[in-house]
Amino acid sequence: MSGRPGPHRREDYPHARVLTTRWADSDPYGHMNNVVHYELFDTVVNAWLIEHGALDIQKSEVIGLVEVMKTFNEVKADVAGRIVKFLAENEDAIMAGQPIAEIEA
Repeated sequence: MSGRPGPHRREDYPHARVLTTRWADSDPYGHMNNVVHYELFDTVVNAWLIEHGALDIQKSEVIGLVEVMKTFNEVKADVAGRIVKFLAENEDAIMAGQPIAEIEA
């Protein structure tokens, strides 16, 4: 018996979104292309931000970046102000919906 942890369960994650893939997203062995994986992750993060009022893609200013596996995604907000306190440190694991900064309007 190895000390390897078991797989994560769906209940371990507070947010999920159904996304469809295309025939060309996988290689002949059925492995998803890394670029497609990053695009899907970016879609989920940005959709969540838009749905929760933290991102307005038409008029927001960039307030930070979300880094996922060395890809960077701008995070925009419709709130004008300045960041007065960071609630997460570099390389901290964060969950969807977790505040990462306090903004003073």
